[in-house]
Amino acid sequence: MSHRTKSALEGTERLCLRYEETGDIIYGQGFTCVVTLAKDKLTRKEVAVKAILKSKLYSPVELERAEAEVAWHSGLFHPYILPVLDTEETAKSLVLVMPYAPMGDLYHLTKCATSPELAVRNCMSQLVSALDYLHRKGLVHGDIKPHNVLVYERQGRLIVQLCDFGFTEPVREDTQKITFTTLRGTSGYFAPEQLAKKSYDGAVDMFALGITAFTMLCGYEPFYPLNVFHEPIEFNDDCWSGISDDAKDFLRRCLKLDPTERLSAGEALRHPWLDLTTQLPCGADADLALDFWHAAEAAAEGLDLNLNDWQVAPSPRTKARYPDGLSLCGDLAAGPSPLGHTDKDPLLLLKRSGAKQQVLAGGQR
Repeated sequence: MSHRTKSALEGTERLCLRYEETGDIIYGQGFTCVVTLAKDKLTRKEVAVKAILKSKLYSPVELERAEAEVAWHSGLFHPYILPVLDTEETAKSLVLVMPYAPMGDLYHLTKCATSPELAVRNCMSQLVSALDYLHRKGLVHGDIKPHNVLVYERQGRLIVQLCDFGFTEPVREDTQKITFTTLRGTSGYFAPEQLAKKSYDGAVDMFALGITAFTMLCGYEPFYPLNVFHEPIEFNDDCWSGISDDAKDFLRRCLKLDPTERLSAGEALRHPWLDLTTQLPCGADADLALDFWHAAEAAAEGLDLNLNDWQVAPSPRTKARYPDGLSLCGDLAAGPSPLGHTDKDPLLLLKRSGAKQQVLAGGQR
């Protein structure tokens, strides 16, 4: 954290009545946003307040993309996707309230170190579940990386939640692809088709997921120099000697250079490596001792993802209606949806937010 220089709640009429900023800027200060720590006055729970600053958005297209981020994110309800608890638009910013993650993100938890195969397998089971949900809704996250995966502790073990939907886009209805316009995302996690300026789909998320899993297992990236691709993926280093063949097959298939040969999220869910019943070798000692819940195990155990802890009471001046799918959010229950409505269909969210659909989709519609 750094010294707080801005208030994310500045200019809000409703959120400032419900939430009180209590700490410094968290997760750093981005080019277009500021995120601060706050406390819910009703539940006394800590939350993160993200203000997307309109003054930092230099064109109507950028503003509409920011509106799209709020709309897409607010319409997602899944245990392994960070929920939006509340939103408000002011003259100067778009403000989102989300659960605070005191453990930070997956990058800072695992950087420059190796993780046990069991932990990586279980972590990937959660993330693949989230991506399968996204892709079934016709959305591509577009910036999968450890920095955009928040980590929480539940009953002594770890769960993760996907966050940051600033590059999320819908695929075209006719082609089921996103028409390439501009390279968006993070260097080192781009798929070959993005760098080739070709149309793409959810396969880019799976490629980035493969890079993330590979790096967690061995402590280094699969491609060097970055974005210089080769096949087949090599597992020659000593650290791979204790890793299962199923894990290596999973990585090879996620990191296929041809997106049509790559595992889809749905296929990945059925891959033997992610099967809870698959016995994994003990392997070599890892640098980190991490213990993640497997998604299937958490479901079988009826894991309470703090639904009671995060039960959100209506904000002041707001008559909140909670969506039917609220239970999917587990403990991080979503509160009132943005702009005074609670429809779960992101397209309705976009229409009512005034965002132009053809711009939000990168000019493809």
